Amino acid sequence: MRSALILPTLLAATSAFAQTTTALPETSVSEHMAVSTNDGRVIIEVLKVQQNTVSLSIILDAKEPLAFLDQHPGDKITLNAEEDTYDVDIRATRGLSVTLAVAHHPR
Repeated sequence: MRSALILPTLLAATSAFAQTTTALPETSVSEHMAVSTNDGRVIIEVLKVQQNTVSLSIILDAKEPLAFLDQHPGDKITLNAEEDTYDVDIRATRGLSVTLAVAHHPR
């Protein structure tokens, strides 16, 4: 009886994980420059890189920009659209640039 409950839950979790796609592969972006995801729905502008922190302005679906100040490598920014989610993963800073990647998955 217990396995009847576990299997559907496991299948649902596996299905959601399988639908995660790379919206932007790992990319280095310089201060005052911007990059967009492959589908063009997310635009990320690097406002400032200082030591081990970065400040970003992010636009999702051509709406008002959202500011994310004093972010650090290892931080993840989650952006919720109506039917899906984008995760911006801040990987590293070096000089005046930041390395980041974006994953896209359904909610």
